[in-house]
Amino acid sequence: MKKETEYFLAAAETGSITKAAEKIYVGQPAVSRGIAALEKSLGVQLFVRTAAGVTLTEAGRIYEKYARYTAQVEREMKQSLDNIRMRKKHVIPVAMVLNASIFSGDRINRTVEETASSFYLRIDNLLTRDMVRGLREGTYRYAVCPENILQGEKDIHCTKIFANGWLLITPKERDLSGYLNVEGRMPLVPEVQERGQLIVQDQGTDIRREIDLLFREYDLSIPEDTQSVANSMLGIQKAEDGDGSLIISENLRFLVNEDKVNVYRIAAEYRTVTVLAYLNSLRFLPGERECIDTMCRIIREENTRG
Repeated sequence: MKKETEYFLAAAETGSITKAAEKIYVGQPAVSRGIAALEKSLGVQLFVRTAAGVTLTEAGRIYEKYARYTAQVEREMKQSLDNIRMRKKHVIPVAMVLNASIFSGDRINRTVEETASSFYLRIDNLLTRDMVRGLREGTYRYAVCPENILQGEKDIHCTKIFANGWLLITPKERDLSGYLNVEGRMPLVPEVQERGQLIVQDQGTDIRREIDLLFREYDLSIPEDTQSVANSMLGIQKAEDGDGSLIISENLRFLVNEDKVNVYRIAAEYRTVTVLAYLNSLRFLPGERECIDTMCRIIREENTRG
C-alpha cells in the first residue's frame, strides 16, 4: 500500500489530519502533503477540511471503499508469499522501540536476505515496559531499547548500538541564537528561566527519565509551571503550533517541520543510549551473530544520519 493511501485511510478513520499523524507515527505535515498529492494525482477532492477536522467527500467515500479492499488483498497476497518464503528460514523475533525501527525494518531484512538468507527478522514495535518480560518469557530473542530500562537486570546482556544528543525546538518567534556557543550549541538555561515556556513529556515515560538526567547535568530541575504531553510527537506538534519549547533526542529530528520551529543542539555531555539486549543464557544459531550485527549496523546508520 502506498504511503499516501495509508495517510488517507488514517485520516478517514480518525476524522483528523493531526490524529491520523499520531496514529501512524508520522509528522502532521507529511500526512497533509501526502493526502494533497493523492488528491492531485486522482484529480478529485477526497476530504472537506474544516477547523473541526476532515470529512469524506463523495469521491472520498468511493476511494475509501476500494482502498480498504485493495489493502486487504495486498495483505493476504503478502502473507501467502511470506508463508512460502519463510518455510526455509529461521524467524528471529526482535522487539524495538519505534524510534529505532521506523526507518530500518525493510532495509534490515533486505540486507539480511543478501548476506544471511537462512534468517528473517520479525521486528515488532513494543513499549519499553514490556521488553524485559518479552525477553525472559522467550517471546523475543533480542530487544533494541533504551539502556536505562536494563539497570539492575543482571541476567540480560546489552551492547551499545548508538547514542544521541539533545535538541531544543522553539517556536519561530522565539529566537535563541544569541545563546549559541562557538560550537553552535546552546545551554539549557534560557527555557528554564522563562516561566511557562517549556513543554515536557509526562512523568514515567522513558524519555522523561532521560530528560531528568539531562537537567541534572545542568544542576537544574524541571519547573512546576511546564506544560505536559504524553509523548514527544505531541510535544513537537505543540511547539510547531507556537505553544512552547520542547526537548527531544536528536534521532527524532526527522519528525520536526523545521519551517515552523527553530532547532538548536543542546550543549551537554549526557546522551541517550540505545542498546541491543538479550539473555545471558541465549545460545546463538550458526550465522545468527552476523545477522544481528547487520541489523545493528543499519539501525546505527539510520539513527545517526546528519
